[in-house]
Formats: sequence, C-alpha cells, structure tokens
Amino acid sequence: MGIVPIHWPVASDGVDHQLSEIHRLGFAGVQLGDSLPVGEELADLLARHDLRVAEVYAALPCTSEGPTAEAYDAARRRLDLLERSGGDVLVPAIDGSPERDGHSSRADRPGAPRLSETGWSRLGELVNRLADETRDRGHRLAFHPHAGTYVETTAETERFLEVTASSEAGVCVDTGHVLVGGGDPNGVLEMVGDRLAHIHVKDVDATVLDGLRSGEIATLTEAVTRRVFCPLGSGILELAGVLSTLEALGYSGWLMVEQDTSWEPPVEASAISRRVLAYAIRALDSRS
Repeated sequence: MGIVPIHWPVASDGVDHQLSEIHRLGFAGVQLGDSLPVGEELADLLARHDLRVAEVYAALPCTSEGPTAEAYDAARRRLDLLERSGGDVLVPAIDGSPERDGHSSRADRPGAPRLSETGWSRLGELVNRLADETRDRGHRLAFHPHAGTYVETTAETERFLEVTASSEAGVCVDTGHVLVGGGDPNGVLEMVGDRLAHIHVKDVDATVLDGLRSGEIATLTEAVTRRVFCPLGSGILELAGVLSTLEALGYSGWLMVEQDTSWEPPVEASAISRRVLAYAIRALDSRS
C-alpha cells in the first residue's frame, strides 16, 4: 500500500516528520511530490523511513486538438525524475483545463468540449512514445483518466485504450475519478483488463457529487474544496467489490490511497483510509 499525500502539506516540522508518520501508518510507498528532495537526500530520507517512490505524476498540457508542443518535454522531465528517484510507475494524465473543469461529472452530456479526432490521434502517439521510453528505462507507464480533463468518462477511457496500440501503455484506474466521471469502477477495471498497471483507491462523498452532477457545484475545482473526495469507507465506493475485481484480474501492483483535501487533519484522514483498506483486504482474504 502506498499514499498520494496531496492533502497533506508539509508543515513546519518538515518532510522528515511527514515521512515518519506515513511509515508509522503502515504505508510502503509514496508519490514523489514537490515537497520531497531528489538525489542522495531523497534516498537517505526514504531509507530512514523504509519507504519507496511508488509513482511520479506527469501533467500533460492539452487542448481539444491534443497534447500541446510542450507536453512531451514535460513528461520526459518527470520520467527523468522517476529514474533519479528509483521510482516504479510514471503516471501521466491530461492536465486540467477550465473548459473541462466546468463540465466535470457532466462530460457525457451535449455541449461538453471533447477531443477532436486529431486530438485523439496525437494523444495516442504521445503516450505510446512515452510508454516505450518508460519501458526502455526499466519502469512502467500508467495513464490516468482524470476528472476535469479530456479523458474522464468511461467512453473516453475506452477510446484511450483504442488509440494506444502499444501494449506498454498501461492504465492507472482512479476509483474516485471514475465515480465522478459517472462510471462504475468495477466495470472500468474489467474493461481495462490486462492493461491495468496502477490504481488509486479513492472514495467520493455522495452529497458533494450530487451537487456537482446537478450543476449546483459548477466545477471540479469547487467540488474538491468542498471535499468531494473523502476517507475510504466514508463515501459511495464499494471497496470490497473493487478488491474482488482486482483479485480476479490478478493485479499485483500498488494500491495508492489518495484524498485531495480533507476536513480531518491529514494524518487522521490517512489513518482512516489505511485501516479501512487493510480491513477490506483481510476480509477478502478470509473469503478466499
């Protein structure tokens, strides 16, 4: 189990204390965030707390005509960072944009901006190229369909699978973003199948999601500030079903707990999710 601690800003007591708490809670890996150093200092910190870099995230600037000219170089810099940090998975996603932010959870409705045919072609070419380079450098690429971007819905995820012919282009399924995008996490996992390379385990608050779907909450950005993502066990995610599907698929990669913002103190929210996930795994094992 790993954690994406974006809800957990480094306080005055510093990154060493944060990593100590992450280890104490029982996580084995982290996303390499901006608060962490690189090089020997990072290696020393991780070794001190018995942690690994599970993933490095890469935001790809994109318009409706596809990734921009800067996208490839931006992703390459993140791949370099993954390699320098001894990490496992490169997790690229289309960067958020105002035009899609305002249609999040409603992107399958008429009038929502979408990738053009040219845009899909350019996205497929870029991701396939990055996937091959990532493989050649000893890592795995897992593209992240993400709410508030041009690849959010189940249909868009399916189209992504079609335009990325290279088998090296894996997928990161984020259960929270699937739910925000109107999908079923189990159905998406089964659709992705052997392309599944990484997973973010994230729960969603029903009331905030309803507000986003109705338009009362205008954007994903606003929904995140109103805590649309919540600790595991607090929302609508059917965690036991997700774990059963992962077992059936033979998945053996990271389970990354993620919560973008929290009402609770970050360490408390992380502890809740860690315990709920551990309990769900034990319950699954007891049935096997």
